[in-house]
Amino acid sequence: MSLKEKVIGGVSWSIISRLGSQVFQFGFTIILARLLTPNDFGIVGLLLVFTGFAQLIGDSGFSTALIQKIDAEETHYSTVFWIQLGIGIFLSFVFFIVGKYIAYFFATPVLEQITQVISLNFFISSLGYTQQALFTKRFLFKKLAVLSLISVFVSGVFAVIFALNGFGVWALVWQILIASSVLSLLSWVLSDWKPKLIINYAACKDLTKYGLYLLGHQSVNYWLRNGDKLLIGKFLSPASLGIYSRGYNLMMLPMNNISAVLGRVMFPALAQMQGDIPRFKKAYLKSVQMIAFIAFPSMVLASVIAEPFINLVLGEKWAEVVPIFRILCWAGLLQSIVFPVNWIFTSLGKTKVQFQLSVILGILYIISILIGLKFGIVGVALAYLFISIPSAFINFVISGKYIYLSVREVFKAVSLILCMSLLMGIILALADHFYFRTQNDILRLAALTIIGITLFVLFCKVIKDATYTEFLQVVTNKILKRKER
Repeated sequence: MSLKEKVIGGVSWSIISRLGSQVFQFGFTIILARLLTPNDFGIVGLLLVFTGFAQLIGDSGFSTALIQKIDAEETHYSTVFWIQLGIGIFLSFVFFIVGKYIAYFFATPVLEQITQVISLNFFISSLGYTQQALFTKRFLFKKLAVLSLISVFVSGVFAVIFALNGFGVWALVWQILIASSVLSLLSWVLSDWKPKLIINYAACKDLTKYGLYLLGHQSVNYWLRNGDKLLIGKFLSPASLGIYSRGYNLMMLPMNNISAVLGRVMFPALAQMQGDIPRFKKAYLKSVQMIAFIAFPSMVLASVIAEPFINLVLGEKWAEVVPIFRILCWAGLLQSIVFPVNWIFTSLGKTKVQFQLSVILGILYIISILIGLKFGIVGVALAYLFISIPSAFINFVISGKYIYLSVREVFKAVSLILCMSLLMGIILALADHFYFRTQNDILRLAALTIIGITLFVLFCKVIKDATYTEFLQVVTNKILKRKER
């Protein structure tokens, strides 16, 4: 099977995995949002800011290093497994001890017990990291899809059962633990690789330099994405964090379903092209165009339909999410094409530069959020949007020099898609203002969505957009191949 066929197959299974997982997660979130309160989501959100960061430390960049290293051997895999397991056990111990301090920091006593229970998650997750990295390296995305879908579905079912039986915030806690447990268990069941009792210093050293710089970047980038939640939880309230988090998570749905899907496949593919920069650049730019083709109209449409969407999905008690979601949609539009610059740094082994860049942008980000806090959660959302603009430009300039790609080339590649998306958004906003706003939420949401999709496809057909044509060809070829089988 050629690399192109592996990529197309990988993208297909990644889409199935991501969309399926998000559909399950979205459905369970709707149910849980009606059974629980913004305060319940806010309390878990406070802790997830810390545990999510610790999860990065648990992986320590070793999984990505294994994928990037073309000639990785058994000694590398086994060594990484035992190191990650050791880190996982250590983090579980640390979080069990510091639970009371986290509870004190946020003045939320129940966080002590929640932290101690969730501390088990680090040990559980570490058991499956290496197997999942091997699945990615070998383009076994079908197995990754099975892992993801089953873990999300099983954990969601249990969370709903717990919520219905009055567990409150603990329903969300057990959802996290069950998801990790199922994921790690299935990783062992579906993998033909099992660790050997090998801890090789040379293999560890071989991967550490790459992994540590990547960990540094991921750590800073993590706080870029979660520092706002930490500050809201500390200086505003858990309820405010619950509202902001819902808006942020909804905004991330399209980006997670597009950029992350392609990234999961393109990273190992681009790693194999690292010796052929012209080919690398062409593949990268095509991927960015494909991301923009889906993300741009999705984000613009989401911004327009925010009000009826939130009312129907989450209920009227979540009405404050609407302005947050709308603002963050525009940040998400820009970030969708910034996210792929990570492929350049990681595929070409430039993790040191990636880390240094993250530190600079992180400082600017924190300053912006602190200013935004003065104006509440809407101010934080606006600060997040405004800092995304210079951050995007800097990322494009620094990463582009490694593949001889200018900022002008990037924006030229996506400019037509952006114009079509904005035109669609303007027409929809006018239609909503002058007619659909007075209709019920179901009709309003359905009509605006159908009109928006129809308009965008019509624009693509009229101007004969190349990305649209290529997208149809990929989908059609994939369907025909499945029928032939």
